[in-house]
Order: sequence, then structure tokens, then C-alpha cells
Amino acid sequence: MKWITVQPLNGGIALGIEKIFGAPKQIINNSIPNNDCYVYYCNVIRQMNVEEIKCNSNLSDLDTSKIEKNVDLVCYIPFCSGLSLLNTKSCFLGDDTYEKNQNITLLTEFILKEIKPKIAVFENSSNLITNLGSKIREKLIKTALENGYSVTFESVNLIDFGVPQKRKRCLVYFWKDNFAYIPKFKKKKPMKIDEYLSLIPESASLKDVFPFGKYYVKEDDFWKFIEEKYSPKSMWEFLINHSNSSSYSVLKFILENDYEDARKWLEKRNSSKLEKLVHAKTKKENNKNYWDDSPFVYSKGKYFPTLSTRQDRRLFYAFKKGNQIDERNLSIREFLHLMGMPHDYEYPRIEKRWIFIFQSCPVQFSEHLGKNAKMFLGNELEKTNSKVLIISQNRKIIEIIK
Repeated sequence: MKWITVQPLNGGIALGIEKIFGAPKQIINNSIPNNDCYVYYCNVIRQMNVEEIKCNSNLSDLDTSKIEKNVDLVCYIPFCSGLSLLNTKSCFLGDDTYEKNQNITLLTEFILKEIKPKIAVFENSSNLITNLGSKIREKLIKTALENGYSVTFESVNLIDFGVPQKRKRCLVYFWKDNFAYIPKFKKKKPMKIDEYLSLIPESASLKDVFPFGKYYVKEDDFWKFIEEKYSPKSMWEFLINHSNSSSYSVLKFILENDYEDARKWLEKRNSSKLEKLVHAKTKKENNKNYWDDSPFVYSKGKYFPTLSTRQDRRLFYAFKKGNQIDERNLSIREFLHLMGMPHDYEYPRIEKRWIFIFQSCPVQFSEHLGKNAKMFLGNELEKTNSKVLIISQNRKIIEIIK
């Protein structure tokens, strides 16, 4: 079995494939800032000596004669900026979506035309299979069919893989066959947050490295107001007990229950939070959204929302040890674990470049891709009579091109 990875970013896409097929034959590193993460983990931390081929970001100076021949599998991580609400604005209008996603089409065209693997896979935004991603999806389908490939788009959610994180994504399979295949999947019950995070061994690195400080949220004046008035044993449980929605924050509680008292408390202390509170109140009265950067709990504490650069600053958790509660922010190691990364995984300056942790594929997804690639190569997957399939999260199969 011979496989390579192109633009692996932090390596999540490759690490799951590794579990199935072992080390890659090559890494094509096309000068993307976080591509060095996986190369570092492979060849410095684990000393695997995987061959690295460097080129510029658009692959134009890549010497194709150096690429492995007769490759079975290629995995890659295209950018999803034109499809992700977190990474762009006004990105779903007209041709703008397509322009922002040239990276997807560029990598796919190169891999299918030049490398010609038996199967190519990548992970991307869940919007790739909605109307918002239709232009890019059509381009990918056209490229696949022109090069003798069929396609399956599979909708997945990380929570269905047993991880207490709700993260919807799209997995894409290009099969070197006239007809598409149906990936196999067995849904797992999600572990509880405590249970899942307890799997991190004592020997793991970065357990005491916190991007926003270990107890950052306790410096929040909204938080201090609630602590002074209610003396809760745990802010986490306090919010869960008062929550009537899937996401509930300190600010939301104050707006619904204690606006006047909080306003006076903040005014007396000349707090910078006073202006934010009044602004949020005005927005709420006018049925408009408001910016809420206060600490929050999600789904009554059953699992975390999609880990992202915009939300993780607000995430905290109440870790229980006997009768003691350690209410704190998540560490870099806990972030990595929630993305399925190995317990020895690191890359240079990770404490400053922690943002890259969430800009790639959870290892659980890539292992799923790897398992299905292995079954495809071993003729163990169900073959359909359709050239293009979409599989919804509830496993409903939609034929796009017969």
C-alpha cells in the first residue's frame, strides 16, 4: 500500500490514514504556513524520515518527476474559507464563493490529473453539500468525471464518532471507478466530557499550557457579579441549572434575570463591561443579535460546540475530583485531544500558534476515511450504479448523477 499526503496542514488528515496504512511515502509541502506542523511531528518528534517535497503554494514549481508512481491513496486538506461562516464574510454570493475556494479545485485537479491515485480523499466544510457550496461541488464533480473518477460526498458529525464535540463536516472520496461507492459507518455513543478528557495520560505534554490563562474567565466582571450575588459552588453547574436553551452564557443569564442589579453593580465599579451590557440589552429588545464573549456552557454541559478560534476563548469546564471542583479553561493538550491528536503531538511554537489546532481534520474522521479506502482497495465496499453520491448525516443516499 503506497500513499502520500498533499497540503496536510497540522496533519489531522494524515494521522488517521497512518493508523490504517502506516507512514506515508511522501509529504508534498506546498509552502502553506501550518504545513510544517505535520512535517515536524513526522520527522522531528517521531523521526520517521518521510520524504518531503517542497514547492510554492500553487504547486507551479513542483517537479512532478519526484512524485511517487502508482500511488494507491492521496489525502489532502483544502482550505474552506469561502464555505465557512467563521472564516469569511459575504462569501456565498455569486461567483465569490468559487473564487475563495480556488485551493480546493487547484489541489483536486492536480491530484487527479498528475498523481492519478486509486482513491483520493479530503475533509472540508459541511456547506460543501448544501446550496451554498453548489458551485464548488459542481467543479469538483466535473474534474472527477473528466479524469475517470466517481465521487461520494459524506456528511459527518464528530459527536457520532464518540467524541463530546459537535463538529459537522463533509468527507469527499474520489474513486478511480466509473461508479461511486458507499462508505461504511457505525455510529458511536458520545463519551461524557469528563470521561473523554480523563483519557489523556499523565505523560502527555502541554497539559499545563493554556492559550488564555488557566482561570481567564474568572476575571470577567459579569462572572464576578454572579459570584458576589449568588455565591455559586460552580459557575458551570449554575449556568446548566438555569439554562433553557442549548447554549447559555453568563451575559445571557444576566439579561434574562438580573439586568438592573448588574447594571448598578458595574456602574459602581466603573467597569468596561457596563457599555457591553447596555448595548446587548438594546439589541435584545430590538430582536437583534449581540456580541457575547462571556463564558458559556453548551448543550447543558453534555458536549462542546465546534472548537474554533472564535468560541474557545469562552470555553471553560468544571473538572471534579472528589468534593473539589477545578473550574478552568481548557489546555492546549485538551484541545488537541478533542481533535483526536496523539498525546505526544506537538509543533513549533504551538503555544502561540494554537489556532492551527482547529484548522484541520479530526483524526477520527481521517481514520474513517482510511478504513473505507482500505475496504475500497480490497473490494469490500458496496458499489452503486451512480457516478456521484451525497450521503446525509442520517445516512440517506442521494444520487446526483446516475
